[in-house]
Amino acid sequence: SASGGREVFLNIMEPGDTFGEIAVMDGLPRTANAVALDTSTLIVIQRAAFLPFLEREPLLAIHLLKLLCERLRWTSELVEESAFMPGPARLAKRLLILASLHGRAARVGYLELRISQGELARFLGISRQIVNQHLADWRRHGWIELGRTQIVIRNTEALRAMIAETSSA
Repeated sequence: SASGGREVFLNIMEPGDTFGEIAVMDGLPRTANAVALDTSTLIVIQRAAFLPFLEREPLLAIHLLKLLCERLRWTSELVEESAFMPGPARLAKRLLILASLHGRAARVGYLELRISQGELARFLGISRQIVNQHLADWRRHGWIELGRTQIVIRNTEALRAMIAETSSA
């Protein structure tokens, strides 16, 4: 979050996911915070215990490097989208990615993602009102259905076409 209290979401974590690995590796303060939306159990691993363990387990070190690379690519993609994609295409792309990673099949051909418009706005660093305008427009086109804390994607191809249109422009 910024000094003014604004937040940007970077990811949604699932059971078994890890976070805080950068601070464990370099010993510097964490660069992000995590907020649990449900009751959660966490395991805290101290740097002093983890680094010697990592030295003894090279396969774990390789796995951790792959995870760090994956997260760097994810973050780089977010920066690139922010710099070069217009708001509607960014929203469509993030919605499709989040639905593919964290959504579930609602009906044949439909994807349901449990996320509020405010949370989606914080993923993109834009206002909830702007997200609401685009989602309402897509609902009128029949591309999505909206609930209080969920979005059902009815037409992934329409959203993909919007993204492709801005990528080729």
